[in-house]
Amino acid sequence: MRRNRPQTLQSHQPGPIRMTEPVILGICRFSYLGLGDWVPYRHDKSIEADRLERIARSLYDETRLAARFRAFEAVCVPSILAQEDPRFIFLVVSSPRMPAHWRARLQALCDPHDQIHLLWSDVPRLGDALADTLRELHQLSAGRLWQFRLDDDDAIDARFLPRLRRHIRRMDGLRDCAISTARGVNVALYDGQPKRFLEYRRSFVAAGLAARLSDPARSIFAFGHFGMAERLSHFVDHEAVGALVLKWPSDSRAMNLDSPPAGWRAISSRAFGDHIRSSFPFLRGLDFDTLRPAPPSRDRPLEHAPDGASGSV
Repeated sequence: MRRNRPQTLQSHQPGPIRMTEPVILGICRFSYLGLGDWVPYRHDKSIEADRLERIARSLYDETRLAARFRAFEAVCVPSILAQEDPRFIFLVVSSPRMPAHWRARLQALCDPHDQIHLLWSDVPRLGDALADTLRELHQLSAGRLWQFRLDDDDAIDARFLPRLRRHIRRMDGLRDCAISTARGVNVALYDGQPKRFLEYRRSFVAAGLAARLSDPARSIFAFGHFGMAERLSHFVDHEAVGALVLKWPSDSRAMNLDSPPAGWRAISSRAFGDHIRSSFPFLRGLDFDTLRPAPPSRDRPLEHAPDGASGSV
């Protein structure tokens, strides 16, 4: 893949990828300014300049970005670096409208790692922003490109990539198909409420959802994640605990913790700690309370607490 080309991959090469095997591409949108499934776009798909300007003011608010960076650095990136299989690409998509000091920080977080690439794009539609990269990798893989999605505040489990490769072999011969892991955990960090832990058993949750698409330029974000179950042939893994998803004041709908949706249930801190030790060992010692958004005047640094300390797992 070529480097320093506008709107293409700008980082190191991934681990060795043999052309006899599928290429796996993880995609993470980090404060990308453009049409996607962020809350403001759900009922209004317009992308006029004045509307994008209004959204940019919220998207690049200093307090919001400080919280997103804490979660990305503490939760998402460690899950990528913990993978036992280095033969994949993790593409972080963002916008050059991001303030310069935050752009520099994001570049500094991603550049040292071979698997992580940055795509800076001012194209206001996510599908168009990704199209050239997807075509390139589709050709490189002889059509055997698999994409998975992950938000900047979520984590995949430590064995995600080796397990995904095993499941991909089950789908060999299908041109448009998906793979979902139906178990995961949540950490809820809502304002004015104590930290809570949940476990879910629900297929086609977005975090870690993977797909192979026959259209070389089509991204996994062209589908609503729950809708993929109705539109694509698929395999669902009901055994692995595949993702950790933060629930907090962010860009997604708030969850009613007193009456969780079907498939979700509250769990104890001990049960949550068991999940951390078995599926997310790279998060041991993280005090999730330090990820809560802070007032602009008292933005807190990322902290880790010793194992066994209050608020840590």
